[in-house]
Amino acid sequence: MRMGIFVNILDLPKVEKTGFDYVELSARDILDPNKVSEQKFFDEWVTFLQGYSMRAEVFNRLFPLDMKIVGERVRKEGVKKYLSIIITRAKQLGARIIVLGSGQSRNVPTGFSRKKAWDQLREIICYTANLCIGEDILIALEPLNSYESNILNTIDECLRMAEELNKELNQDIIGIAADTGHMNIEELDFKKPLLNAKDKLFHMHFRDSGGRAPGLGHIPFNEIAQVLKKINYRGRGSIEASIDLVKELIPARDFLRKKFGSV
Repeated sequence: MRMGIFVNILDLPKVEKTGFDYVELSARDILDPNKVSEQKFFDEWVTFLQGYSMRAEVFNRLFPLDMKIVGERVRKEGVKKYLSIIITRAKQLGARIIVLGSGQSRNVPTGFSRKKAWDQLREIICYTANLCIGEDILIALEPLNSYESNILNTIDECLRMAEELNKELNQDIIGIAADTGHMNIEELDFKKPLLNAKDKLFHMHFRDSGGRAPGLGHIPFNEIAQVLKKINYRGRGSIEASIDLVKELIPARDFLRKKFGSV
């Protein structure tokens, strides 16, 4: 398994020499045309990243907090224009996977039709997938716990969405990003959902209970490693946790290498 770390881009100098294979970055922080409005400003990020050996292979936090993709406040054309720029920029930086979490953007408003919300999500995810087709970028839907989102909370629910759209697109471009922290809250166990995902498991986020660094809580990483080995997992795994980069990063790296070294 290729092992990465999710960090703020400005923390890249702190993790460059720590032995990770890639870095995972926030799309809304460095790709958002409303924040990085001119090409020359984005080119500065391109130049900055070229100064490091770690490549930005994964992007998450796709949408700005105030951009809605579900509900009456959706501005469809604005969302699509935003996505067209984001995907182009992500490709320029070497993205291989786009993680779609963004709980605040996808939350279903009180009283809003769940069916209509599902259809809105389908449309936006399908549009994103069409942008990614031919770019060698995969989309990974992230099940979020119900404290952060009220839709797409489990692996099985995300699988349903992925399977619907892959069939429609005739492409296996949409899969799952399983987060051990969210699973710890929403899933009854870790084994069955991961087994159900099989080859649609595109990406992993590693955190321990309470959002802490892997190895500091009670999540059964041995069990998770056994399942990933059983399904012949060939994706990536990023630490995405509240972590002290000075004191906790190297122990967390060593912990995950020990658990997932044979995956």
